[in-house]
Amino acid sequence: MKLNYRLISMMLLAAILACGCGKNSDDPAKDSGKITAVVKDTASPDNDPAKGGKKDNKDTPAPEKTEEATGTSAPEKTEDAAGTPAPERTEEATGTPAPEKTEEATGTPAPERTEEAVQTPEPVKLEKIKFNPHVYSALLSEVYPQEWWDSFYNMCDALREGKDTFECASQEIYNWCLDITTLAHFFPAAGGKITNKSNDGTKPFKNGIGRIYYKIPVKDFLKRQTEFEAEIENILNTALESDDTDFEKILKLYEYMEANYTYVSDTVSDGAFSYTALMSKQGECDHIASNYTYLLLQVGVNAVEVGCNGNLNHAWTYVVLDGEGYHCDATWALHDENEPLHLWYFLNSEEMRSADNLSMDALHAPMLPKFFVSNSDLKFPATSDRFACFRYVDFIKLDEKTKTLYYQSDNGVKELKYENALR
Repeated sequence: MKLNYRLISMMLLAAILACGCGKNSDDPAKDSGKITAVVKDTASPDNDPAKGGKKDNKDTPAPEKTEEATGTSAPEKTEDAAGTPAPERTEEATGTPAPEKTEEATGTPAPERTEEAVQTPEPVKLEKIKFNPHVYSALLSEVYPQEWWDSFYNMCDALREGKDTFECASQEIYNWCLDITTLAHFFPAAGGKITNKSNDGTKPFKNGIGRIYYKIPVKDFLKRQTEFEAEIENILNTALESDDTDFEKILKLYEYMEANYTYVSDTVSDGAFSYTALMSKQGECDHIASNYTYLLLQVGVNAVEVGCNGNLNHAWTYVVLDGEGYHCDATWALHDENEPLHLWYFLNSEEMRSADNLSMDALHAPMLPKFFVSNSDLKFPATSDRFACFRYVDFIKLDEKTKTLYYQSDNGVKELKYENALR
């Protein structure tokens, strides 16, 4: 029996309109589902004798499956199906990690991980301390004016280049420049290896030009000087840092002398004594004092070797720190390996030196023209008791960040804020 499909369709449409479906529904998606359901119920395969199958309804979209109709959650809409971006699937929902968004997927550039974000800044590297061929003691400036130093530095530069002449202001200054004592204190490698005595008939000084007479071949002297400069740089960069304060320089080099030098009494006594002591790390009190003084001058600390004759013949170093004079005895700092560094003779006043049976009234300085301080207008006062706390105590450590020195006294561990002590 043949059915009139047109009649059936008209009857269905009339029924829908009579019910008001599709006009006032609050949920267009649900209304669309009802229409499709009715069509599915009436359009069975048996009703299409021509194709024997289901007739596609291309003008009506397929209804979405809802949880109410199927008992399962409806799949989320994707951007392809609905025009709206689908939410990201997370690891919690799918069991697998959600892929990271890339510029291709989102249209927004992914933030770059920079090296700055993951690395900590490198510590500032301090400059190495370089050898200073022009050491200077401001304490002696009243005795030796600037033209003396300028002439001496001309000689030092000439020696470093293996030359045999240099500009010099006068005969007197020329003699001072090549004096054994001057060389020992301010240019040790030349001590005992050059002279102002002519060996070829030439005049040592003439018309502002001084001559250098080498006692050894020039190439041997240059090798000696090069090795000496390398050793000085090694000592300074081992013991110090280029940003050390004067207090830290004085203490650290004092500690270096104590840890590396040995007192011996049978050392050379010629003009090379300062050089020999520095290269071998051994000597008597005047050699040790001369070396400690020279190392301090290398890094700009105002210092000079002093000593005394009387109850006890001895030599040490006089330093100026923050405008005050102090006595530092590197020889008496030496001790056995198992003992700590004694600060007993570090930054002493005159009163403390006198208590050690040293005759301060007989004080002398080898670099003074007349040797004894009493014969000079230049004095070396040391009246400050800022560091009297170091008497009979032992050094423990130095904290440079907090500017604190820790020491062991009879009453336990003590500390000194040394920057405050200098104010």
